[in-house]
Amino acid sequence: MTMIYDEYDYKIPEGKRIRLIIDSDVKNEADDPYAIIHALLSPKFDNRGIVAAHFGSVRSPHSMQDSDTELKHILQLMGLPEGWTAYGNLGQPISDNARCKALGNAIALPCADYIMAGIAETIHE
Repeated sequence: MTMIYDEYDYKIPEGKRIRLIIDSDVKNEADDPYAIIHALLSPKFDNRGIVAAHFGSVRSPHSMQDSDTELKHILQLMGLPEGWTAYGNLGQPISDNARCKALGNAIALPCADYIMAGIAETIHE
C-alpha cells in the first residue's frame, strides 16, 4: 500500500524508523483518533498493526466492539481499503462478527502472538 509520505522528497533511513503496533481504546478518549492518524501518516513509524482495545464496561457493555467500529471508521475516512486490518489465524480473513465474538473483553491470542513475535524479532536484531 502506498502511503502519502511515500511521495515526500526526504526519506527516513530504514534503520531509523520505529516499528510500531498501535493498541488503542480508540472510542474511549477524543485524542486517540488523532494519535492513530498521526502515527499512520508519519514516515518515522513502520506501522506493523493496529489493535482495538476494550475500555471496561461502565460506559458501554461492548467497548471492544465500539473501539473496533470506531477504528474502521477512522481508516475508512483516511481512504484506506476495506479490510486493511482484518486477518485471522494463519493469515486467513475472518468476518467482523466472528472477530467480535472471539475477542469479547479478552486479549485475542492471534493479536498477542503477533505482538510477541514483533518483540522477539526486535530483541534478536
